[in-house]
Amino acid sequence: MSLLSIAGKMFARILLYILYTHITPEVVPETQCGTRGNRSTVDMIFCLRQLQEKCTEQDRPLYMVFVDYSKAFDTVGRTGLWQQLRKHGCPEKFTTMIEALHTEMLANVSVGGEVSESFGVTNGVTQGCALAPMLFSIFQSAVLDEAFRDKVDGVYI
Repeated sequence: MSLLSIAGKMFARILLYILYTHITPEVVPETQCGTRGNRSTVDMIFCLRQLQEKCTEQDRPLYMVFVDYSKAFDTVGRTGLWQQLRKHGCPEKFTTMIEALHTEMLANVSVGGEVSESFGVTNGVTQGCALAPMLFSIFQSAVLDEAFRDKVDGVYI
């Protein structure tokens, strides 16, 4: 659980609004519905069903991978994320403000009523922050672009 101050949450919302002005549809493709308005899991299920039908019609195999993103926000490499923001035209001052929200983060663990000592969090984006889903989408898009740079024949969605 993330505990952010009210002022911090408001600041993050303002930064998110500004971020939307810098991130073009090419950065976060149509295939990512999590941060797009008027999109949902239903849209992705529809696309998957269409893809399945096309592969059946064309007698082509279909391979699918399902990824559990339940801990995904914790896996974002911050250095790479900041590079992506700069690469896509986010001003340095703006990127530095987003970085500031993620520096010197502390966490502790509670087990059986006992709370651990605080420890630094050096990876991931802040869960519960308005920016987190969009930052994750930007990072994930960069990872997928790199993974599919040398495309193999097939159908891509």
